[in-house]
Amino acid sequence: MLKEIRCDKFIEPVIEFRKGLNSILGDDVSTNSIGKSTLLMIIDFVFGGNTFINKNSGSIEHIGDFTFKFKFKFGNEKSYYLRQTANPDVVSVCDEKYNPINEISTKEYTSILLRNYEINHPHISFRDVVGLFSRIWGKDNYSVDKPLLSFPKEADEISISRIIKLFGLYDKIVETTKKLKDKKDSKKFLNGAIRKNYIPRITKTTFQKNSKQLEDIEKEIIDIKENILKFTLNVEELTNKEVLELKVEKSKLLKEQSLILNKIKRLDLNLSQKRIKSKHLNRLSNFFENPNEERIIEIESFHNKISSILTRELTTTKELLEKENQFFIEKIEEIDLKISSLLSNVSSPKYIVDKIYELTIESNKLKNENRFYQEKIDITEEVKEIEIDIDALIGDILTEIEVKINKELIEINEKIHAKGKKYLKLD
Repeated sequence: MLKEIRCDKFIEPVIEFRKGLNSILGDDVSTNSIGKSTLLMIIDFVFGGNTFINKNSGSIEHIGDFTFKFKFKFGNEKSYYLRQTANPDVVSVCDEKYNPINEISTKEYTSILLRNYEINHPHISFRDVVGLFSRIWGKDNYSVDKPLLSFPKEADEISISRIIKLFGLYDKIVETTKKLKDKKDSKKFLNGAIRKNYIPRITKTTFQKNSKQLEDIEKEIIDIKENILKFTLNVEELTNKEVLELKVEKSKLLKEQSLILNKIKRLDLNLSQKRIKSKHLNRLSNFFENPNEERIIEIESFHNKISSILTRELTTTKELLEKENQFFIEKIEEIDLKISSLLSNVSSPKYIVDKIYELTIESNKLKNENRFYQEKIDITEEVKEIEIDIDALIGDILTEIEVKINKELIEINEKIHAKGKKYLKLD
């Protein structure tokens, strides 16, 4: 147990602790701000915490950095340490006169305390055991509604895991929790790869389209294999089939391109229309007596403004259509090149080899796309199933903890109160 804390900045340089309950009291008139909470934070600092530095920095600013020397006694063995606010990540192991012998990290120090206090629960740290129960003003871990949180925004799953570890029941879920973490990591990796375009992003519709295309490719490859001799003797049959498919595709593109070109022509026609010049308006006086020329010019000015706006809109639309037309031009040229290439190889058996190679490459590409998509779907479903299993398992464990706590509350109630006294219980 902790036996003493020494600091040359204390009014009483040595604070001693005795076995049993140790109380920190104020003065007889209940004066505030005399250091009760500060001392509790110093005790927490001695136990490896950092709240004294983070929440009580005013003391350091006004008084300067602190050096705390403290002694523990476990059985007949005494140990001496030193920790400074100027270097809180290091704890000095000392002799009985507090002369430093060597330095260890704060993490190593709290691991020593975990062993010395004989806390044998696996998966839990000393700070997990101590931190939550150091309920000190300013530490923000004393919420009445959420008493299991170490700090206000702590995730509920962390606080629940901590209480399960404290009761030594975490082994029941550790394997499932690890499995869930692995699956979530895999899902995160896949999403990251898709986001960075290392893996193609496809939808369910694309997946189904790929599956249909894979069936067609497989049938075509089987057809070539089964008729290899015939195709070797007459490559023209296979070539003509693909040329026909390309011509059909080109015909569709030409129809779509024709619609685009017609739209561009109509836009050119509208853009080429000239505005009425003001000198032409002067001729109205030849046909009408005393025409209101100012009003006519005002109306025409308005029309010209509208015309300018429409001209900008039409020009923008035309630019977009021209880009679409360029896309069709490139696709049609690409098809023309394929057709030329096919027709040039009509008499060459090399075409069959090239065709099978192209089909195989395309097949592998589609298979990889669908494989990654299916992996993502499978991992998502597995994560959901594991989360359901963990929730059920945690529910059973928390019920077990509830029973243990209620049993202890009954025993404490019977020791303190007369029989028949109602007691609080978890429900």
